[in-house]
Amino acid sequence: MACVALCAAALAVHASAASSSSEGSTLEPIWYLHIPKTATPFMLEVVYAMCPEMPRVDITTPQCVYQPEGCVFASPSWRSCQKKFAHMSPGHVSPPDALFRPARANTTSLVGMFRDPKARVASGYAHAFHDCPAMAKRYGCDEHANELCAGAASVTEAKVAEYFECVRGCQGRMLTGGHCHRDVDGVFVDVAEAVRRIDERFAFAGITERFAASVMDFRALVGARGAAPPAAFARSNPQRGGARGERLERTVMRILDRLGLEDEVDEAVYAAALRKNEETRRRPLARPPSGKRL
Repeated sequence: MACVALCAAALAVHASAASSSSEGSTLEPIWYLHIPKTATPFMLEVVYAMCPEMPRVDITTPQCVYQPEGCVFASPSWRSCQKKFAHMSPGHVSPPDALFRPARANTTSLVGMFRDPKARVASGYAHAFHDCPAMAKRYGCDEHANELCAGAASVTEAKVAEYFECVRGCQGRMLTGGHCHRDVDGVFVDVAEAVRRIDERFAFAGITERFAASVMDFRALVGARGAAPPAAFARSNPQRGGARGERLERTVMRILDRLGLEDEVDEAVYAAALRKNEETRRRPLARPPSGKRL
């Protein structure tokens, strides 16, 4: 989804602000939390912001569209960029508890992207029951297929409710050492600890619903040179089934509302991420210690 004129104007404002930012430091090394269905392209924009010398990969090409991170991390330039990250991986890995202990408080910066819980569930449902292996196996769904899985496309309230139970608390679990799906970790999530980890340890929390603004805000935070190109706002992973996939997501959202299914864990996590996102936007913009732009 290309950046529109309004977005381009906002980019120009951000570029101007970044050029006059106050003294600060970069966030190296970064530990990136990659939560499923929260917009993989943002993770890649974190890479490009930290390593502007890396040539951009067109993540909308057929060979990259469904696994854009693989294309970027296969770039010969990634090896020199990798040293700026404590963790940056295509997989969905929870940060170790050691990162949240006081002794490590100032050595690693945590960055991640968060999403409205119902929208994340709807996206995962449409994407072949993503992160729910039992349902994907039962209905013969392949998350790498180009088309909607027939088992997901024939939506029912029972399927939506089962999927919701399978992945509820995903964002909270990934913040506290677990996996996205409950059939691996059980049901308990320490919500207070998940929220504390965002409040106290995250340097930046992007918001999927604020994708373009999150890209610009992160670039400004680390003092990235110039405005992000339009390619930074491309979405690599179009909905399976195109317009049908989009309609399916809207249907799932309506069913979640009709059934009164609320993910208390991830709602609390999302609220904390929104607060962190707003807090970061209010900070003075950064410069690297050398005074040179990244």
